[in-house]
Amino acid sequence: MFGMGGTEILVILVIAMIFLGPEKLPEAAAKISKGIRDIRKQQRELTQTIENDTELGGALRDLKSALRGEDVRRPPVRKEPPAETTPALAPDAAAALAERA
Repeated sequence: MFGMGGTEILVILVIAMIFLGPEKLPEAAAKISKGIRDIRKQQRELTQTIENDTELGGALRDLKSALRGEDVRRPPVRKEPPAETTPALAPDAAAALAERA
């Protein structure tokens, strides 16, 4: 846990017992464990949100692939439609549209 061995945890518990006393130690341990659970929950939610987001998730996958050394070449994503778009119309429909204008 947190890269600590049994000896380090034992020393921390002894120091906590000296400062907090045996009465408050269980309460303090409960608060600390609740805080750690909350942090882990928020981390999972943030990771899930990023992975579910289409743009960020795609960018994250591309970044992971690039870090693994894979060649990732995707066409650029167009955010806006082209400035001028004209629908393909039959000649009769195009003439009728021109008359209305």
